[in-house]
Amino acid sequence: MIRGKRLGTRWWKQIWAVGLCCFGLSGCGIEGQSVERFLNDIGKVVSEQNVPDQMVSADSVENPLDRSEAADLAETDPIPEQGTSSESSGTGTDIVDGLGKEYLTGEWAIGQPGDHGMEQEWLDALCEELITGSVRAALLVKDGTIVYEYYGTGDNTETKYSLYSCTKSVTSAAVGLAIEQELLPGVNSKLADFFPDLADPEKEDITIAHLLNLTSGIEWKESVSSGILLEWMLADNQVDYVLNKKMVGQPGEAFNYNSGNTQLLAAILEKVTGQSEADYVRENILTPIGIGDVSWWEDAQGITFGGFGIWLTAREAARFGQLYLNEGRWGEQQIIPADWVKLSTVPQGPTDFYGYNWWIDVPEPDQQFRMYYASGFGGQHIIIVPEYQMVAVVMSMGVTDDSLVSTFKEHLMDW
Repeated sequence: MIRGKRLGTRWWKQIWAVGLCCFGLSGCGIEGQSVERFLNDIGKVVSEQNVPDQMVSADSVENPLDRSEAADLAETDPIPEQGTSSESSGTGTDIVDGLGKEYLTGEWAIGQPGDHGMEQEWLDALCEELITGSVRAALLVKDGTIVYEYYGTGDNTETKYSLYSCTKSVTSAAVGLAIEQELLPGVNSKLADFFPDLADPEKEDITIAHLLNLTSGIEWKESVSSGILLEWMLADNQVDYVLNKKMVGQPGEAFNYNSGNTQLLAAILEKVTGQSEADYVRENILTPIGIGDVSWWEDAQGITFGGFGIWLTAREAARFGQLYLNEGRWGEQQIIPADWVKLSTVPQGPTDFYGYNWWIDVPEPDQQFRMYYASGFGGQHIIIVPEYQMVAVVMSMGVTDDSLVSTFKEHLMDW
């Protein structure tokens, strides 16, 4: 069941939602002290925070892993103490022993790293560096089997985490499926086809592809300091707010991280499917791969937030990653078109690091593997490594860059 959570009309409810979306006040609930501190400090954060402009062209990008979203995140909520980890199991009891593809019909299989060509020494070195005080959960799947699982104090296999912008990759999957079902004509469909009353003629050439690869040209700065993000969240209509922003570039010309783009995709999905994005995804993607009860935030008009807002357990996030590792197939059922999986996880547009709502690792000269990942604010990651049949999930708080992905990659280079 999808449990939608809509932003209320009262200002304190909307500020609370902004805290969830932008500051990561908690993973599964908000402690009163954290909310109070956020409400007291939000004015200071908005006025003092200095976040770089995220509009870039292909020529100006040096390192996509250096992007920053909110430098003060680590101060808004206490970091939980570390729990215990095991090479072979988590804290849950619903574990299926053995190897293979048990995850297709039930719970994940739990295996030993050595049974999957993974040296314990290598895994220990990775986890020693990866598992810091900011990490709440980490999970490594190899050959469809969990070979490592960690939870911080108070968390377990049932803990739900806000995935923040990892949600964008789920929206990408929904778009690909809607195209396959002929509900959407294709990525070259124009914005004006779905919003015929579009007032700005400069926006008429924006396509689905531009919304997916974040090159719409619509004015946006994905930072609290810009004022745009907060103003957007407080608006009475989040979709109209994006549509009414001015154009600052030609569609397809430059990459600019923009959750407003993804909200337009969510609105378009609702128009063409006759369902909210959350319901469409639940029926067609999540339920078939064994993900049931899901919470997903809605905007002020009841439209699913396409760019953030889904809550999953670490194991459920791994299921979504495994679906992509399987090129969209789950057992005998093709859930997402294989061609879409391939198309969306390679560079699209003017950059070499972003596809259709998926981040693409830029390989080193001697790198023997390809890697792509979903990434969310605070350090939420779903990482897929096809050559090694590997999926990694990390759920964190207070990480304002992709350093965890970099750490994982560095150790993969030595594997």
